[in-house]
Amino acid sequence: TDMVKATLMIVFDVEPGEDAETYRLVLGERNVPTSAEDVVYVWFKGQKSADGQFRQLQIQEPLIMDGQWASYERVGKELGPIINNIVLSGEYLDKEGEKWSFTDEGKATFPGENAFYYEVSLIRDGATCDYIEAEDLKSPTGLAYYGFRWTDSGTVQIFNANLEGGAVLCQSQPFAELTPM
Repeated sequence: TDMVKATLMIVFDVEPGEDAETYRLVLGERNVPTSAEDVVYVWFKGQKSADGQFRQLQIQEPLIMDGQWASYERVGKELGPIINNIVLSGEYLDKEGEKWSFTDEGKATFPGENAFYYEVSLIRDGATCDYIEAEDLKSPTGLAYYGFRWTDSGTVQIFNANLEGGAVLCQSQPFAELTPM
């Protein structure tokens, strides 16, 4: 997936390639006998570790990336905590000296508010900013949205945001600017 488009196919087989450490996946749309003309081949390069697992792959993806090679690394845990850690996790102080926090596990605390669960959105289609989706049981969708932007000075600005016509739109001015602790 490229976080906007995704393809779901059945893996029929993994075949060795002619070159060392090359393979191809044989894919089909349904789990039924399929002719060679109707399968999709996805080439990849990889080296198995001592336990027989692939830890890093180079994949020539034909369906979404138009045959370009892409690098993948097995991280060994769920994607959400990894994204949170890279993008936003940490403890911060605002201009009034109040503490804010975002954890790898997706729990956030804002001053004077109850802790809530959040997720960094990887879909920016139509959005006017990077944003998190937060649990909000009072909202019709069950979600609230907060935009964020890292500044050149190393602070992160937090914006109120709304869902309009399927797109997340951030207000033009941040309601908080946070400095990492």
